Amino acid sequence: MLDDFLWDSINYIFLFTTLIYGMLRICDTNKPCIHLVYDMWGSIIEKVKKVIYAHEVKKLDEKSTFYEAVHTIIVNHWSLDKE
Repeated sequence: MLDDFLWDSINYIFLFTTLIYGMLRICDTNKPCIHLVYDMWGSIIEKVKKVIYAHEVKKLDEKSTFYEAVHTIIVNHWSLDKE
């Protein structure tokens, strides 16, 4: 529990999952909200990308295997929800 690397890793995962969780919380309502999801979708992906790339100390035009995996999961989940 005293390992700084552990807490840095937890903070890193928390940073980008909080963005996704925030969008899910907005949608957790009985009111129509799909229009909000469409508005937030692009910005959430970009914000997640920025967090991952900052952590990996990469430029946004470089390749990140981790970001590609996260992006694929998010897009696949989005596609399943729309079917």
